Amino acid sequence: MDLRKLRYFVDVVEAKSISKAAASLHVAQPALTKSIQSLEQELGAVLLQRSAKGVAMTEAGARLYEHCQIVFKQLDRARHDVRKSIERPSGVVTVGLPHSLMTVLALPLLQLTTARYPDVRLELKQEHTHLLVNDIRAGKLDFAVMAEPRSASGLHCQQLLKEELLLSDRPQPT
Repeated sequence: MDLRKLRYFVDVVEAKSISKAAASLHVAQPALTKSIQSLEQELGAVLLQRSAKGVAMTEAGARLYEHCQIVFKQLDRARHDVRKSIERPSGVVTVGLPHSLMTVLALPLLQLTTARYPDVRLELKQEHTHLLVNDIRAGKLDFAVMAEPRSASGLHCQQLLKEELLLSDRPQPT
């Protein structure tokens, strides 16, 4: 079902008149009538009884109207939640770290997250890289920091740093 058609239907019901709804919506009356008829055809039910006095809902129309109220309320909540999350993110974020990085990154990561995003609760999971890959795929982690996992195909990976490994030995006596 098209949300625009549902909005038009609700406006017609609340105005109790197609012509009044058309005027408030700034839509031509024939286009509004066509939209309601299209919705009725899609649902296979007559939604409105038209008369010289205006329109009245049928039983099917009353049921659809109730559902529309719920749908539009949920859409308003979704819109509000999305806007709120942009303004101030909140919730739980689970991050996986290999054993070697946990001691180095855990405290700074927790401090930074708490300072920047006080409503975000960071959960850290320490695991071997191959298990972190499995947890990401299974949806158990939101993010993971790992050293070039061979089994990461299909995952979106971004390089954080390049590490140079050196082999050292003792200086030879002269």
